[in-house]
Amino acid sequence: MQIYINGVGTSASEYLAQTFEHNNYPIFGSDGCSVYLHSFRMYRRSLQPDEILRNWIYDMNANDQINAYNDNWIYDLSSAEVAVDYEKLKEKIPCMIITGTLPTHKGKKEIVDIKFEGTEDGLYDFVLEGA
Repeated sequence: MQIYINGVGTSASEYLAQTFEHNNYPIFGSDGCSVYLHSFRMYRRSLQPDEILRNWIYDMNANDQINAYNDNWIYDLSSAEVAVDYEKLKEKIPCMIITGTLPTHKGKKEIVDIKFEGTEDGLYDFVLEGA
């Protein structure tokens, strides 16, 4: 089970069906605690990133929905697989690409190229070759 709070993945857990359900209804809380749920959704499959985003946005007011959707839309839906569009992503946050083979254990040295971009006005963008 993947747990998301406000659209952010917070944990992953494995539960046996009998510990989570009672008469086909989920159980929350216990005698020692109380739980307040604003909304709850349960699926029998993993959600795609765009589905997680839409679920998070669903409970917002209309203006916040539009802003959140536009601020978080970084996906390329032109293929059958949902993929992150790198150009859209670097418009939102700075990104680092490491090209080459990373060391697999302590003491092993590898040479890589590093590209950091997407900072405001490109002021802090840089490229390291053969680092």
